[in-house]
Amino acid sequence: MVDNSWPWKRDLFHEAQDLEKRLGRFRASRRTEPSESLYYRIERFAFLFAFITRKLLDSKKLSQELESTSVTVRAYPRRTRRYRRADNEHEIMERYVFSTSSSKNVSVRRLCDMLVHSEEFMPAIYEDKVISLYFNSDRTAEYLYECGLTDLITLAREVSRDDVVAMRWIRDPKTGKDIHVLRSRKIPSDDTHV
Repeated sequence: MVDNSWPWKRDLFHEAQDLEKRLGRFRASRRTEPSESLYYRIERFAFLFAFITRKLLDSKKLSQELESTSVTVRAYPRRTRRYRRADNEHEIMERYVFSTSSSKNVSVRRLCDMLVHSEEFMPAIYEDKVISLYFNSDRTAEYLYECGLTDLITLAREVSRDDVVAMRWIRDPKTGKDIHVLRSRKIPSDDTHV
């Protein structure tokens, strides 16, 4: 449980800002491949984003407006029915059909779960130096998912700026136990409830 969300949000914001600066330097350079250090920073950012965001969601430190946000990802189907985790990027490229893809909306929580539990994870760079992340988990292995790194950075900034300013508990009338907590980034007017 996270008690004070501010340090976590601050650190997530700084991680996003630092990665964006590093990506800017890479794009301005003549290099066509990122350094090992940049690959590490990309991986580190993705996993820190997923872990921090999930902990903030579990601790009720993010608004329901943010929690209900969905992220659009590309989904590439697996070639075979039998799943075996790929050991390198060449095996990943062989196991999925990249000529066939679909667009899927996934919740912020599901995206975080897939990143935290990823069995296959690979940053990929295109000719114009745009970087995407490819990943799946043991529970989502029927597809390989692609999410743009800039989309993840934007989402990390949204998480870092999200503040719950109003909460309302709904209790079970029979047991008196909390059954639902409503969290909002908006202050309700006097005649409405969150």
